[in-house]
Amino acid sequence: MSLTLLVAMILAQPPSESAYLPPNLFLVRAKAVSVAPVQRTEPLPGSVRGTRPAFTIHGTGNLVVAHVYLGPDALKSIEFDCGFRPPQQGSIASAHPILVSFIEKGAHGLWWIHYDAKTKQYRPQLDLMSMTDLHLENFPIQDHPRQWATIGGGPVDAVAKFKPWLAWAVAAEQLHKAASDDDRGRLLLKLAADDQSLAAPWAIALLGRASKPADIAALRRIAEVESYRGVNQPAIDEVLSKADPEGWGKSEARKRTIRRWLDGRADSSLSSSGSPRLTRAYFAKDLDAETLLAAVDDALAGRNGVQQPKNYYAVARLLSERPPRESDRQRFFEQFVKNAEYPHSGDVREAAAIGLRHLHNHKWPSADHYQQVRALRARSTDAKVIAQLDHILGRAQPDKPIPPPQNAPMVPGGPR
Repeated sequence: MSLTLLVAMILAQPPSESAYLPPNLFLVRAKAVSVAPVQRTEPLPGSVRGTRPAFTIHGTGNLVVAHVYLGPDALKSIEFDCGFRPPQQGSIASAHPILVSFIEKGAHGLWWIHYDAKTKQYRPQLDLMSMTDLHLENFPIQDHPRQWATIGGGPVDAVAKFKPWLAWAVAAEQLHKAASDDDRGRLLLKLAADDQSLAAPWAIALLGRASKPADIAALRRIAEVESYRGVNQPAIDEVLSKADPEGWGKSEARKRTIRRWLDGRADSSLSSSGSPRLTRAYFAKDLDAETLLAAVDDALAGRNGVQQPKNYYAVARLLSERPPRESDRQRFFEQFVKNAEYPHSGDVREAAAIGLRHLHNHKWPSADHYQQVRALRARSTDAKVIAQLDHILGRAQPDKPIPPPQNAPMVPGGPR
């Protein structure tokens, strides 16, 4: 066995065989010492619109580790390469998960890296599935204005933007240098309880990875704190659903937590992260339809101390994102028909109509569904709802005339 491979195998082990830290995953600060743009023409996977050859532009950056936050000191000065593709390429870049959107020569950045035994080289960790499980999907973070630039945006203070991510790295360094796993557990719980820390969801995921009973109990107490906000509650729900499915799954504490994600008290970060978590939990069978739709009803009706949402986007996204599981289609059909006439938000009405269309595109749950949809179409005065229902009825029963609205003139979008 070569000395290089032996050293790499040693480096790939977590400190003290930690139950929290995954092996072969290191956080470093690296500097891009060279960037080599490459232009080439290549066939892309899947169909390509038009007859001209597919054209791609991407390059490669060479980076050197300047500081090790989580990992052995021997990683310092190690080099690794990473490809990049400008974001103008859009969704085509999704066929190349090993690329980032840019690498700027001379810029420092925070990178998660691992040792690739096949190539015998260190590589950036960019696999979306594993990164999402640990809430690392925003990495790498480069200390450069392009990291946070937006189209039409003004000047960006890259130093201020980079500072909270650097605090994450410092916390990771403390975690690595802790004397024992018990000390690491205490540090992770402290991070998890800090709803202002960007590292909190990552800390929660690591606590879930170890699934120690004392840690799980502490996370449950944190989740029940009324003032606890941000993206951390959905991260805790994900851990508790796996670690304590019976005790947490249908508990009143969980129902209260979920309602807070959709009500008028939730801040924007909690609403925007809570909705996709509910969707993932439902399709992973960590959340039943009854609990999910009860939370929607409570949010829209303002029941159980819940305020009606200031922003209906989270609820609308839940209703329209994906068709439900086959066993729940009747329950969702009834929910969609009801919410398509919700008086306080055109977004909710349209989302419910889109939900009906999703059901129609798959399989209707009941024999009289068309009659209910036709009756809804006759009552509706919302142009966006009517457009969705016309699509359903036009495709399903093209030989039958669609009844006109009976209550009021059609107003585009309806009252909001």
